[in-house]
Amino acid sequence: MSSPSTTRSIIYLGLDVHKDSITIAVLPEHAKNAARVDRLSNDLPKLKRWLDRAARDGELRACYEASGAGYVLHRALREWGHACDVIAPSLVPQRPGVQRKHDKSDACDLARLYRAGELTSVRIPSEAEERVRDVVRCRETFQREILKSRHDILKFLARRGFVYREGCNWRTGHLRWLEHLTSEASPLAPADRLVFREYHALLAYTLQRRDALDRVIEVEKHPVVFRIL
Repeated sequence: MSSPSTTRSIIYLGLDVHKDSITIAVLPEHAKNAARVDRLSNDLPKLKRWLDRAARDGELRACYEASGAGYVLHRALREWGHACDVIAPSLVPQRPGVQRKHDKSDACDLARLYRAGELTSVRIPSEAEERVRDVVRCRETFQREILKSRHDILKFLARRGFVYREGCNWRTGHLRWLEHLTSEASPLAPADRLVFREYHALLAYTLQRRDALDRVIEVEKHPVVFRIL
């Protein structure tokens, strides 16, 4: 006669993740409160050893909030054979009058709410999608620098009494005027011409890099073309 199959108990893990540390609340399936709360350094090999030990007592199901830590931890846990969800922070239920400030209590709350099914997980992007997102973020950084650089140029010239009045700024005529101010025939004083050339070169560089990123983003929209290139 075959023996009845046994079902492993489930252990819920609430992870409060920071750049240098991970606080883990361990909540067994039928326990009222967390059995323990451990604080580890945010180091994947150490975390794997900790999880390997914890998994001896049951099936692990972990969760942590989406943050600047990204999805490296999620991918690692899944690769190690453990269930893991990344939670939308803005949708974590809050008890009235309680502010979530402490790693230990935050980890315990995550484990408790996760077991109760009261948390909302986010969609995990693929690694390729994350890379495209970072290219877009980089492009946005250069766009901010372009706006700042343009502002610096106009302010500097205005302090020297040079204001373009023949049309709109940053159109063809204005750009030619700015180019003339960098030349040897510029009416700017030599020291001012030196400063202006640096401002102008910085703007040209940021525009060049932004346009290059635009081309990369456009290519990423067509992966087949990207592979051929």
